[in-house]
Amino acid sequence: MLEKSTTNKNMYLKIRFFESRGPHHRWAIKILVILLILFVIGSISISFANDSRQKAIDYIKMGKIVHQGISATYVEVCTAFVVSHYIDAKFTGWDCRPDPKNPVANLVALKFSTKEARKDVLKTKTSGARKNIRNGVPSLEIIWRVNDLIGLKITPYNFYAQEALRTYRDMVGSLHELAE
Repeated sequence: MLEKSTTNKNMYLKIRFFESRGPHHRWAIKILVILLILFVIGSISISFANDSRQKAIDYIKMGKIVHQGISATYVEVCTAFVVSHYIDAKFTGWDCRPDPKNPVANLVALKFSTKEARKDVLKTKTSGARKNIRNGVPSLEIIWRVNDLIGLKITPYNFYAQEALRTYRDMVGSLHELAE
């Protein structure tokens, strides 16, 4: 409550905030302060989550896979897999979301659009999991799990990431066989 008072020809405001109100008013003020603090903390955690997701995408963009002395980025491995297995494959974008099984990890997806599987891929003998390639999906996501809590760890999350990694290892192995 603001109160005007005059003394010595000077006007000033005397602030009486908690004096005239009861305990219910004090609780209302405390609740408002707590809600304000929670709102500020919530906005900080949202920006932290966005930073964490952008970092995870950057790890996939710049990270390298090394097999038998030959290195390639995750993007190159994924692109090589899609181009070697599908017709008219095009990169369409990135997606990053929290891992539902591991709250400190993020799932980074490279999205591709495709028309159909290549005929030479269809003729090869495939394992049960690779039968998904035969279906010729119109779009696919190659998803990697990125965990940077204690050191950086990137692992394949879905079938396509596992197949991209297997294809890369097979290509490197065939290069080493040619060199020998």
